[in-house]
Amino acid sequence: GAAPKTPALSLPVPRSAFQLSKDLQRLSGQSDALYSYVKAIPSTSYASILKQSLDSDVLLHLLTAYRDCFTRRGESVLKQLEALRRVKRFETALMLFGSSDKQVIQDLFDQLSAIHGEDDVSNLRRAYGA
Repeated sequence: GAAPKTPALSLPVPRSAFQLSKDLQRLSGQSDALYSYVKAIPSTSYASILKQSLDSDVLLHLLTAYRDCFTRRGESVLKQLEALRRVKRFETALMLFGSSDKQVIQDLFDQLSAIHGEDDVSNLRRAYGA
């Protein structure tokens, strides 16, 4: 038979920005585990988890996960992106992005546009500066 698969690292939904940041770093490069982890976080909880602690690293980790784990599977993340945009310090975190970070956003919105059509993503695209 097939060799047993190594079980994916399973982490509980984070309660703080610090925990989220640590978990995202631990799961970096583990696509399936990262997908399951990020998918388990209700977008309605972003504001209460992140409070005023959203930094550019956490934002980039989440956007990269959306691009690499969600939209590549044809899954929408518009709800998550909308919720993230409403978190305090979002604009500040976004302003600290370098050109390679901005490319992640560009790629993500190009994938979302292919899923939904540009009309549905254009307002959000502008909010993210893509």
